[in-house]
Amino acid sequence: MGSNRFSFVFMNVVLLVVLLGLTSLIFDKTGLLFKGELLFLAFLIFISVISMAMIFGDMRIGWTIMYLTMLLALCDATYLYLKDAATGKWLFATLFFSAIGFLVSVMKIRAPKRRLPKPRVVEFENFVASNKGKKYHKEGCDWAKKINPSNKITITEDEAKKKKLKPCYCVTK
Repeated sequence: MGSNRFSFVFMNVVLLVVLLGLTSLIFDKTGLLFKGELLFLAFLIFISVISMAMIFGDMRIGWTIMYLTMLLALCDATYLYLKDAATGKWLFATLFFSAIGFLVSVMKIRAPKRRLPKPRVVEFENFVASNKGKKYHKEGCDWAKKINPSNKITITEDEAKKKKLKPCYCVTK
């Protein structure tokens, strides 16, 4: 989780205030509006738990779900305000914190990190061999040091294979 720890804790606090605010606003209602809002609150709690679990697991989709949750909470608080002209500290706290949560979620939705393949480094390591020998060696090999300088040649691995030379143990390890 690393750098997302602060965002995770902050979003939990925001979510707590938003859900408490909606709960306070809902329990002032009666009848069918109360039942509908209670079901909607249960739905918001359910998707909030899922999104926070995904955010904790560092899954990108978690922030997208949280963005939608905050948008729904913001719309619901606005609906309650317009429906009953509800006022009070819980309404404004819910509106404010759901807007903050919405903005944080939007900022945390990030494009997938593209992992470029590591550039393939082609190494042209030079080896040494003898004009008269059947093996090729790395330059620091004990056997390579024993090659007579007049017979010693520098060769690439491809050239050695073309001449049907076999690799010394120093090449294969």
